[in-house]
Amino acid sequence: MKQTSIVPLASIDCTYSEEISDSSMENSIASMQQVAAEQLVCLNVEVAHVQAVKTKNTQDGSALKKQELIVRDPTGFIKLILWEDYVDCLQQHKTYHLQNVRVKVSKDEKYINTPKSEKLSFDEVEKFERDLVPVENDMVSLTMATVHGKIVEVMNVSKTVVCISCFKKVTPKTDKEGNCESCKVMQFLSSCPRHWYLRVLVQTHENKKLRLSMFNQCVQNFVLLLGNENCDLKDISEDDLILYILESEKSFVIDYETDHNKIISIKAESSV
Repeated sequence: MKQTSIVPLASIDCTYSEEISDSSMENSIASMQQVAAEQLVCLNVEVAHVQAVKTKNTQDGSALKKQELIVRDPTGFIKLILWEDYVDCLQQHKTYHLQNVRVKVSKDEKYINTPKSEKLSFDEVEKFERDLVPVENDMVSLTMATVHGKIVEVMNVSKTVVCISCFKKVTPKTDKEGNCESCKVMQFLSSCPRHWYLRVLVQTHENKKLRLSMFNQCVQNFVLLLGNENCDLKDISEDDLILYILESEKSFVIDYETDHNKIISIKAESSV
């Protein structure tokens, strides 16, 4: 067995350092490029741009309130996404100390986001004394866009039988019964909801073509806009739904996420 020797130190230098404790050492927006995704951070920021609150439909049929902002400091600017209870909490041109925002990455772009389990706190603070970084015009558009146009092609359509309670996929075991892949509950297929998915080609009034996706809640709203009493999503086939869509001559106002090409709301153009 090896011998271990311990040599005591005469003293340890614990000198107080103003440089380390100075508030300028707090996180800056520029430093977010070195922060790993999913980390919680604190930032002092000015709200440079606020977008209107949108409703985001999820695959399980629920709807979430979402708001995108651009915040900045003397070192840079970054997108901030607020969800649910936090929407409309921050005002444009005011400066805040944000605590517990989560760093996220999408398509190599970093942004900050409301945490799911931790509490986000925000307090208004004094404005920055240093000049702030100007926000690029392209960033002001954020990841939301609105187009006016018609659906000219249905590229993909599918419907999935989902669980009555958790809305996860149900795998048929017999002609009448199926088993939920998540909660493992056996249930009658006739009682299970159907969740729809569409991928469509939209031609805008400017003759621009966009390939956009539409999930269940949005599909349900869209079908109501078609105004076809025979279009019942509970019983209709995929082929018949495609036919009803392509027969429609209506134009729509479509809000979509530009980073995922996902439709978040659709309205009849005449009603807007």
